[in-house]
Amino acid sequence: MDFPEYGLQGVARPTDFSGDYNAQLFVIRQVLSKVNVAAIVEILAVYGGAVGPVGYVDVQPLVNQTDGYGNAIPMGIIRHLPYMRAQGGTNAIIIDPQVGDVGICIFADKDSSSVVATGAQANPGSRRRFAVTDGIYLGGMLNGTPVQYIQFLANSILVVSPQNITLQSPEIDLTSWAGILVGWPTNSAIPQGWLKCPNVQTLVNLSSYPRLVVLGTTWGGDGVTTVGLPYFAAGYVPIQGTPGALSHGALLAHIHAYGFSNFSYPGTSGNYGYMAGGSSNTGTTGGPDNLAAGMGTQFIVKY
Repeated sequence: MDFPEYGLQGVARPTDFSGDYNAQLFVIRQVLSKVNVAAIVEILAVYGGAVGPVGYVDVQPLVNQTDGYGNAIPMGIIRHLPYMRAQGGTNAIIIDPQVGDVGICIFADKDSSSVVATGAQANPGSRRRFAVTDGIYLGGMLNGTPVQYIQFLANSILVVSPQNITLQSPEIDLTSWAGILVGWPTNSAIPQGWLKCPNVQTLVNLSSYPRLVVLGTTWGGDGVTTVGLPYFAAGYVPIQGTPGALSHGALLAHIHAYGFSNFSYPGTSGNYGYMAGGSSNTGTTGGPDNLAAGMGTQFIVKY
């Protein structure tokens, strides 16, 4: 049942009350009953919305009217009401209402149909006043516990989703990422917001890259006005621990041990040779690169 424009009338008459005061009070109450201000409603249908213009809803008022004898008269459906969205210009938080939501509707004092249709200043579409057809759905209340939400705490913000959280932007700038190192293909351009890790000590000004203060003085600089970028000799992959002083292509001193004796060929008898045990020292030396085959990788640091 659709909602009548000015509500439903009771069966009582002014003459049913004794005295002029009560009769006048009844008339005043009848007039005021046609003034719709706000109502608790349930969403029955949602139209439009998503990544597009704000949509519309059909709602069912939840507080019944009563007749002159106190009998409940369910309210009718209010159709095609615009709903509110937090939006400024082309920036918005999109949380479209869903069927079954319970929320608040408010009602304009004049016919707002022309403004709703055009989105611009206009005269009232008719002489109606405080009609439910000129309502706006503001948002939810009396609803259950959310499972997907953004919660603003005293010193942090909590974002929760039972599935995926997708951030879509040409550049996602997270302050807490400052100083993080990422392997990056050598034949790809350095993305915005990152610096290439050099092969030698390189200092940058903190006035230009203030968030790199998190690097401290590990790679050089005073940590106040300058800071050193993480650097690695060409071809080296950083591992956990303190970087050593060995230059690229160098070889650490080590020992090769060997020893066997009285060897013979299978299927024969007798010994055919003898080698005494011993060892051979290999000293520290430099040399050419000896790298495993694979994709060329460089390291980049977030600033």
